Amino acid sequence: MLSVSMLLLTALPVPLGLPVTVDYKLPPGYQAEGIRSGEGYAVLEQSGGVVTLVPLLLDSVPLPALMAFMEEDTLLLTAPVLLVQPLIPDSLLTPASAPAPALMNIPPGFPRDYLRQRAFWLTWGAPPGTPWLWYLGGAAVLSGLVAFILIRRRRSRAATDPEAPKDMVSSDGRVLRLLESEHFVHGDWKALFAEMDTMLRALVAVRFGEGNPALTLYQIERLLSGRPEGRRFLEKARPLMREIVLQIYANRGCTREKSAGFIEVLAELHRGPR
Repeated sequence: MLSVSMLLLTALPVPLGLPVTVDYKLPPGYQAEGIRSGEGYAVLEQSGGVVTLVPLLLDSVPLPALMAFMEEDTLLLTAPVLLVQPLIPDSLLTPASAPAPALMNIPPGFPRDYLRQRAFWLTWGAPPGTPWLWYLGGAAVLSGLVAFILIRRRRSRAATDPEAPKDMVSSDGRVLRLLESEHFVHGDWKALFAEMDTMLRALVAVRFGEGNPALTLYQIERLLSGRPEGRRFLEKARPLMREIVLQIYANRGCTREKSAGFIEVLAELHRGPR
C-alpha cells in the first residue's frame, strides 16, 4: 500500500551556503531510504527522516520525496520547498548576479598589431617639461613678500617714538636748545631729564634698532653691552643714564651747571658715529 504524506509547511526560508536540517516526519517503525545530493543542494548526513543539507542556489530548491517502508506498507513523504534567501551569511549585503564573460575583441594579426591598437599611452606624447616660468614667478612673489615684511618691520621700529624727528638724531642742535627751555630756566629737573630720556631713547632706536618703549634704561644697557659699538656708546652714555633714573624716579634734584654738563654729554652722543 502506497500513501503520500504532505508536510504542513510548504515553504521554508533558509540561508545560502549554511547547513539546514529538514525533518520528513518519519512515523515510528518505518525505515527510510537514503536521499542523495541533487541540483541546488548537497546532503551532508541523514538519520532516518532527518536530513542535513546545504542550499547552493539563490532560488527555490525543491527537495525529493522520501520513501519509507514497513512490512507491506510504503509511505512517500514530501518536504517543503526551500526558499534560499539572497543574503551573504553574517552580512546584510545582497550578492550581485554573476557578471557576463568579458568581450575579448582581439584584432587579427601579430601581437605587435594588437599592442599598437591597445597602447593608449602613446597618444599622450612626451612628458611635460619643467615649468621654469612658474618657478621664477613664485620666487619673484616670495622675494617681494620678504622685502615688504622687512620694510614694514623697519618702519615699525622707526615709529616706536613718534615724537623723535630725524633732526634730533642727525644733529645736536635740538639737544642744545634744552639750555633755553623753560624746564632748565625754572629748574624743573624731573621734566628736563624726562625730555633727555626721550632724546636718548630715540638715538638708541635709530642707531642700534632697540626702540621698544617698554624697556627700562637698565635693560637697554644690557642689550647694548653685548655689541662692540654698544659698549663704546655706553662709555659716554652710562653716567647720563644713571642720572636720568635718579632725577625721574628718585627726584634727586640738580643744579644748572650739572644739568648743563649732562646736556652737553647728550649732544656729544648725537655727534658720534651713526
